[in-house]
Amino acid sequence: MRQHCISICSFFGFLMGIRIPTEIYLMKTTDVHFEAKNRGYVVITERKKHDSQRNVIPEKAILNSRVHKSLKNWLTSWRARVANEYSGDALFLQPSGKPFEVRHLGHKISPIGKMIWKDFQPYDMRHWCAVARLIRTRIETGNFDCFPVKN
Repeated sequence: MRQHCISICSFFGFLMGIRIPTEIYLMKTTDVHFEAKNRGYVVITERKKHDSQRNVIPEKAILNSRVHKSLKNWLTSWRARVANEYSGDALFLQPSGKPFEVRHLGHKISPIGKMIWKDFQPYDMRHWCAVARLIRTRIETGNFDCFPVKN
């Protein structure tokens, strides 16, 4: 269970470009919004920008998959198993049910990333997400357009 909590945070960091560890730490269950037809969005609080908020529209599989890592699966299955009186409204919890602390989360993710790349830092996930989206934009449109990636 402990490894699953860290891997799910890493998963969303890579796929959604969330700033790790601060934005993951600030996420609440009420920040995930499910809408009709497997659509929805996630509200991200940006500590770096004086707690301003932005809406991220994840792909359907990231939001709603029933068989793979998804926000819906995390909320209904995994988080529900560990939630207790200490959990509050935090989206990501430690196996003890307590919310992650920023430093603790960063210290847990770094060694896993360093097994793959020795210079890994948690914030690199955001950059890798941007590069992957830029490549995808190039494949789909035939040119490098940074504006869809930025948005």
